[in-house]
Amino acid sequence: MKARGLAYRVSVPACLCLLVFLGLFQDKGFGNGPGDTITPYKDGIANTPQEIEKVRVQSSSRRVISEVRTKESKVPKFGDRIGFAYLSGDRINGEPQFDLRGTTESGEDITIPLSDVKSFTILKVKNHWFARDEAFLEVTIFPSLSPAELLQSQPSYSQLTESYSKQIRMWVFLENKDKGELCMVGKKWDDKYEALFAIRDLELNVPVVLDWPKILKAPIWWAIKSVIEDDKYPYRVRFLK
Repeated sequence: MKARGLAYRVSVPACLCLLVFLGLFQDKGFGNGPGDTITPYKDGIANTPQEIEKVRVQSSSRRVISEVRTKESKVPKFGDRIGFAYLSGDRINGEPQFDLRGTTESGEDITIPLSDVKSFTILKVKNHWFARDEAFLEVTIFPSLSPAELLQSQPSYSQLTESYSKQIRMWVFLENKDKGELCMVGKKWDDKYEALFAIRDLELNVPVVLDWPKILKAPIWWAIKSVIEDDKYPYRVRFLK
């Protein structure tokens, strides 16, 4: 069996120290908490499914991760504008992809945009001698409804969490045809994308949770007026007075 891992340097630029400081004054995770609600729409009002779909497409490349730990490291990984790419050595092959691509348990092709992914978990890994290695994932979709359904139903945040979440299991290739390694990549500000970790290096059965940037107009595509008016809506920014 092949057993490989990737190790990457961890650098903390000065701008991240500022982000940590500012993070002390941002509120997330507390219903009915102080602060301005985060929404990409003016006053949370979205008028058409097309308007929401435009934000949804853009949001796939704006997801973030934090506190992700790999098998060989106790240092948590974090990244902004995360995506997936195959690496040969330290070189990213092609452009990052902002979706999960693979096959279902029944063998059908499936693509899930990162705009709709709440988390993914590696359930098992198959290592092959003469074929590409694979990982079996459980992906949590949230919210699991279309922009048109979102506008029609006008759910609260509580209703979204209770009724519009589902799990999908899928296989993904850990290598491409050139034996490049599937990694999660990300970047800081205007820097180039860099590898954060190899997918095969993740702990089994530990979810990787995707989040949203903590800025006032973050592209949370489902954050329409009925959602953000719920006291339990957690995405808020509190500014110093």
